[in-house]
Amino acid sequence: MDFSEEINKIIKNKLMLTFFQPIVCLKTGNIAGFEALSRGPVGSLHSPNNLFSTAYRYHKQLELELACLEVAVKLSKRLPPGLVFLNLSPSTVLSCSDIILNIISSIKDRSVIELTEIKVKNREVKNLVNILARMRSFGIKIALDDIGKGERDYWSISEFSSDFLKIDQTMIHRMAQYKAGTAHRYQLMVKKLLELGKLLGAQVIAEGVETVGHFEIVGNLGIDLAQGFFFSKAMPVEHWSEGGAKK
Repeated sequence: MDFSEEINKIIKNKLMLTFFQPIVCLKTGNIAGFEALSRGPVGSLHSPNNLFSTAYRYHKQLELELACLEVAVKLSKRLPPGLVFLNLSPSTVLSCSDIILNIISSIKDRSVIELTEIKVKNREVKNLVNILARMRSFGIKIALDDIGKGERDYWSISEFSSDFLKIDQTMIHRMAQYKAGTAHRYQLMVKKLLELGKLLGAQVIAEGVETVGHFEIVGNLGIDLAQGFFFSKAMPVEHWSEGGAKK
């Protein structure tokens, strides 16, 4: 099926929907920030996977990411105080750093660029390192997403200075699967990532905290920040601007 016209329409008219999921401080129970999560309008491209894979298929990923960024920044001005995590791929950061800086300039002091799927060609690494350093010099923070999911995690942690390491939900879930007999090893790995984060000056965020068990394990390990359905699913900005952040 040809979705080229539909994806172009979504991008041009900024028809994507943006919801915000809270990131919670486990010590205080307060919301430390929100991750902006985009999806398509109601229809065949509503699913984030369908939306972004379709944009990639038609070579529109860059345009879609920038459009999602614009919408997220505009809506985030209505959120309660806290950081705003904004997802961008390294390729978009490499190609459009000045445009990105311009879009987020109004909220740069609370912005966190969350790098997704860190696939960077060797010749581009130095350039990306310099761009991220420039962003950090303006007060913008950097997060590395899905730590524990990819095979180059330690490479990305070593190459790119960051303020946050987001532990992939698969790691969090497997720490609670005692019947598999491997849960303690996943806990040891997360402990080491937590130690590494402290050495590098990066806070660790546990993703995918969905149950009381997940919550207790993450808290016992000493992780400060977490997000997931246990706290809240991603909600429209109206939910948070109308008092949802206090619930």
